[in-house]
Amino acid sequence: HKPITVSKPIVEAKMKKDKYLNLSHNSLYFILNDVKYLRIFKSELGYFELKEEREIVNTLDYYVDKHDNYSLADFISFLADNENVMNLVLEIINENKIDNLDYEQFMEYLKGMKRYLQIQKINNLKLKIKNEMDMDQKVKLMEKLTELKKGCVDYGRN
Repeated sequence: HKPITVSKPIVEAKMKKDKYLNLSHNSLYFILNDVKYLRIFKSELGYFELKEEREIVNTLDYYVDKHDNYSLADFISFLADNENVMNLVLEIINENKIDNLDYEQFMEYLKGMKRYLQIQKINNLKLKIKNEMDMDQKVKLMEKLTELKKGCVDYGRN
């Protein structure tokens, strides 16, 4: 019998996914507790990878537009019709033990999510390049990959 081996990329992908999930949930915790972070999120990143997280932000954005005052408790009550979103909001609130909503910390979460999403794009392009048969198309994809990688290197500026 041959020994069963677990390939390294699968393990790394899972670890990175968990890291992304932590970053996104921490960001959502900030956003849910103070809507000023919703505006910052929309201008800095504007997108969550997971549909349920996007739904929270879109619903919160709608809620804030329609109501003069925001309170987390009222928003949760507003979600009563959407059980999936409400349960995720409650999960995010319960799993986070962040005492102080710190702007710099929030920006670190966004920066980590940006990096994760950029790496995902790079990996997807590498896969497309690997599977592409047409050399002209392969060259175009490689140029895109080079541009993405250039954007990913910030030399400590961000």
